[in-house]
Parts: sequence; structure tokens; C-alpha cells
Amino acid sequence: MAWLRVTRNEPCVICGKTRWCGYTADGKIARCMQIESAKPHAEGGWIHALTDERIQRITPKPKKIIQRSVSFRNESARCRRAITVSQSRDLARRLGVSRLSLERLEIGWDGRSYTFPMCDANSEIIGIRLRTSDGRKYAVSGSQNGLFIPTEVCAWSEQTLYICEGESDTAAALTLGLDAIGRPSCTGSEKHIKEFLRQRRRDVVIVSDNDGLKTRPDGTQWRPGIEGARHLAQAIRPICSSVKIITPPEKDLRAWVQAGATAEAVMALVSARRFVAYNSKGKK
Repeated sequence: MAWLRVTRNEPCVICGKTRWCGYTADGKIARCMQIESAKPHAEGGWIHALTDERIQRITPKPKKIIQRSVSFRNESARCRRAITVSQSRDLARRLGVSRLSLERLEIGWDGRSYTFPMCDANSEIIGIRLRTSDGRKYAVSGSQNGLFIPTEVCAWSEQTLYICEGESDTAAALTLGLDAIGRPSCTGSEKHIKEFLRQRRRDVVIVSDNDGLKTRPDGTQWRPGIEGARHLAQAIRPICSSVKIITPPEKDLRAWVQAGATAEAVMALVSARRFVAYNSKGKK
């Protein structure tokens, strides 16, 4: 199903945001990346059937076809060549991670923002995440959401694999010496993760953000990071040796590392957690 992206002039009718969400060409179905429904989408977000009133607020436009003169791989390589040691060192200091971890994520600089390549399960670059100096995130036009796969992290490794949320948490895991990949948000990229994991059955730890409570339109409350981790665990459990979910005592893994977390502390938290198990109906 093709999705039309929301814009600043046409924000999401579910959450009101102007990025990442989308809707079908007929305006009858929305895919919101912020507000949960009973129908999660495999590539991130949740499906919402729209009422007539909401449909009238949407004026679908033909999806713009972006012609790129260079591939994302070439663009990412150009940005890697452009970044200086002082720029990568400065970002590492502000994030509280090692400069080596950022280099393993193939960080670059496009002249205004830091760049991080997003890959499919075979490490082919399908998009580029942009991160401004003040922490705002967006993507190069035409990008698809993919995985942050560091160099020297192999799909066929026998090590425990940590799946983190975002490039900075992935860098934090690498700083601790953990084998880690990242996904662009608390939802999405499940297809790429499943393809990555199918190359070898292995133990997996999903690191969720320690989000505060969010409120749905119906008044119920939820935690996006934890709910996203549970949904991913359910999706990958059949193809893994084991799956655990951990939630750092700080806001996220990077904040925990900034507060002094060690690899031993992370592993102790993993050891204290029970394995994620599902019955035949796929429920915890």
C-alpha cells in the first residue's frame, strides 16, 4: 500500500505532527507514528480508519517522485569524507559516547547536519538520517527508514545482539563494547530486523526507552518505547534463540551511559530479566 506523507501544511489528522505519518490516496486510512491503535503497522506506526470529518481535512496530492543523481551510498561516502575529527569528537562529547562508536556508524557531515546511513538487512544504504547540532532529526529526501548497522557487527555473529532505539543509543551500546544495531524509532523496520536475524539464531536483547506515560485520544495511557519493544519481541521471537527486553533506569541507554553505566551493569540488568515468551496465539 502506497502512503502519502504528511506535510507542514497538511499535518497528521491523528496526532497533528508534520513528519513521518502518512495516509492513503483516498484519505480513508491514516498511518500515525505517534498515537497507538489496535492495528500496528509492520513498518512502524499504527493504522487508523478515518471518519468522514477527518477525510475532508485531507486533500491528497500525487506522490512526488524524487530523482536522485547519486546513490545514498555515494552520498553517505561523500559526507564521511567531509566530516572532520573535531566535529566527530565534539558530537561524541555532547552525546557522551566514544568517537569510535560514531565512526563505526559511519557518521558524516553534509555541511549543515551530521549524517548517519540507514541500511536494509544486507547493509545496503536505503536512506540517510540527519541530526542537527541541537539534536533535531530528519532525513534526506527520498530516504527509507532502515537500520543503523555499525561496521564489524555481523548478522551471523554468535554474540548477544542488542537492538536499540536510534543512532545515539546504538552508539552508547557500542561504547560499552556490546554488539548492537539500531532502528530509527520505537516502532518500524521490523522487516529489516527479521531479515537480519534470520541469518543466524541468536540471543537478542531489545533496549527500550524509559518513556513517561503518554495519553491516547480515548484517555488511556501507554509508554511508546516499552510497547514498541514488546511488539518487536513478539515479531522476532520465533526466529531467535531467546529474546529479553530491558529498560534502563535513566531516560534511555545513552543517558544511562552518561550517568556511569558499564557493560557489567547492563548485563546484570539483562540477567535479572525474564525471557520473553509467547503462547500459540502470540500473546505474552
